[in-house]
This record gives sequence, structure tokens and C-alpha cells, in this order.
Amino acid sequence: MTRETIEKSVHEGLKVTDGTLSGYAAVWNTPDEDDDVMRRGAFAKSIKERVAAGKILIRDIHRKRDKTIYRNVGVVREAIEDDHGLKMKADFFTTQEAQDCRTICVGAGPALGLSTGSDVLQAKRRHGSKGREFTELKLNEITISDSPAHEGTRGIKAASSTEPRPHSAARTAKQRERKRKIRQLMMEGL
Repeated sequence: MTRETIEKSVHEGLKVTDGTLSGYAAVWNTPDEDDDVMRRGAFAKSIKERVAAGKILIRDIHRKRDKTIYRNVGVVREAIEDDHGLKMKADFFTTQEAQDCRTICVGAGPALGLSTGSDVLQAKRRHGSKGREFTELKLNEITISDSPAHEGTRGIKAASSTEPRPHSAARTAKQRERKRKIRQLMMEGL
């Protein structure tokens, strides 16, 4: 599926729910695992042009038997560049895959992180390093990841305001089931 097809699908009947995902998709001024550094302002144009138009999708990576499958599970609704990094808020789609992903994110939030999928528009090699310094990027997607490139993007938050709060015994059973699902997916390599 091409990026154009994916972007088009957001506007052709995929419904979003009030289930949300929030967190940092990038962190400024500290190297990631590739020794790359992002600078504040790198996503400014994308926020203005692409986020407002609903063109930044949230993707879930699912690995099965050495095969990576990317699933579109939501769309970014808000993004800002604050002093720490690129902070975003997204809505999950109402598809079963998206709602399953939201459930996993609710239970595993601190263990999961976010990564950006971007086209490099402006960068330079960092002095004395194999890494680069990114000053302008075209944001294409944000991916939920169990191994984000920057540890500072861990600790996502996912929620749904439509689900009633279960009673204590039901909540405990639901928490056990959620943990079981998380363990199973982690064993499969999320």
C-alpha cells in the first residue's frame, strides 16, 4: 500500500473513536541508538501542514515468523514541539485491530514507545560522530514500538473515555486478561 493510498484511506470512511494515544514521538538534543539527534523545529512544517490535514497515521508493528506487518490503527490529531520533544495525541480507529492495539497500549504503556517515520529534508553529519543532526523532517507516520530508537519516547498513554469503569473484581479480571495478552504478544515479538 502506498503512502498516498494510506493517507487517502483516512478520509474515506475509517471512523475514529475517542480512544486516545499520547506521548513523545521524538526527543530533542540527545542521541538515539543510531547516534542521531533531532533539533526543535524539525517537525514544524509537518505539524502545520500534515497534522492539521489528518495525514499522519499511527501504525502498529506486528511481527510474525520474521514477517513484519504494519497496521494503521489511528490518526494524529494534535502535535506540538515543546521543550522536551515532539508531543502528540492521536485517536484510534474503530477497527478491531485498532481497538486491540489500544487495549495492549493501555496495559503496556510504560514498556512501549513511539518512533517517527520521516523523510529527511535537512540534516548534517554530527562532528566526531557517525550520527546526523536533523533540522527539518517531513513527518509521514508515528509507529508504536516495543524498541523505539530513543529511550526518551517510552511511556505512552492510551485511554478510552467511552468504556465504563468496571467494578473492582471485574477490573482485576480485566487486568489479568490484559497482562496475559501483553505477555503473549511480547512472546510473538509485538
